[in-house]
Amino acid sequence: MKKELAKRTRMEDVANLAGTSKATVSKALRQSPEISVATRERVESAARRLGYRQNALVSALMSQIRGSIPPGMQPIIAYLAMTDVIADPFVDGACNRCRELGFKLEIFQGHSSNIPLARLSNILKARNICGLVISPLPVAQCVPEGLRELCESHAVALLGYSQHILPFHRASPHQFFCARLGLQKLNALGYRRAAIVASTQYDWRIDYQLAGAAAAHAACLPGRRPPPPLLARDLNRDVFLRWLDRYKPDALLSAEPLILKWAQDSGRRIPQDIAYAHNSIVMHLPGIAHVDQRFNAVGSAAVDLVVGQLQRNESGIPAVEKSVLIEGVWVDGASAPPKEQGRDPKGVGPLPPETNRIDK
Repeated sequence: MKKELAKRTRMEDVANLAGTSKATVSKALRQSPEISVATRERVESAARRLGYRQNALVSALMSQIRGSIPPGMQPIIAYLAMTDVIADPFVDGACNRCRELGFKLEIFQGHSSNIPLARLSNILKARNICGLVISPLPVAQCVPEGLRELCESHAVALLGYSQHILPFHRASPHQFFCARLGLQKLNALGYRRAAIVASTQYDWRIDYQLAGAAAAHAACLPGRRPPPPLLARDLNRDVFLRWLDRYKPDALLSAEPLILKWAQDSGRRIPQDIAYAHNSIVMHLPGIAHVDQRFNAVGSAAVDLVVGQLQRNESGIPAVEKSVLIEGVWVDGASAPPKEQGRDPKGVGPLPPETNRIDK
């Protein structure tokens, strides 16, 4: 039986269909001002009909050869920061991974920039930047207008779950694993009534993985009924303290910085009266037990997703979305010591006044 090999569409095929030269096709697809609008549209139409796509890595290399990018400069992957990049825990890992793979990470501000996303798309295209990593969105922000269209013309990796309605590859902390790990470690330390505290908005943003982890943990405790998690639509001090008085947990696992403060303000000592562990620590909080969600590894994984697409000459919405989930690790702290070892009479002091959380 004769095997028929699929013919790969070449630039020459596009030129023949459009009735132009290969050089004209190349310039038209790079939006060169030397090419008329009518010719460019004819070339783009021919490219779409034939399913032709430029190779992103080859395009970046040719840009260097032509001199539009200074010689020796690495191909660029754009990092669209939807929050303050100073508080973004993923960017260092993404930057380091780019350097290891011979790329350069360039940060574009998406949260405070006056540049519309449609214009940003043109800027990236003009500079032959075909790879894009997008950071999580702020807490109360929906997917901004134009973001989906920007993603559709690039090799994209999303960070976290906040843009979960967008059908693209993503890298994220494994939130279900991290929450279960925190509860399991607290249980192993002797805390039999450990519970999760979070807002329902936060749990929704991470696809209800905290509620799932709490249910899975309870199912693995035969003969015991741990306190239900506090997942409140309006998580405030009064709601928290009423839940605390009713269910009397002996340890808290939360990504909400104010929870520790509210517990301390109510007269409860940490850890003498109740233990505490943080589930999404970004800032270094001395003495606080926590699950390290390894944000650097998440940022690195996002770059790997983008580079893989560039190497395969892929862009836009993938046929099958891929999620890379990074498992966290437990870090011991004085806020949750082993129960049998007694409690440090000094306890844990209050949180620093400026404690931020990155929302994934």
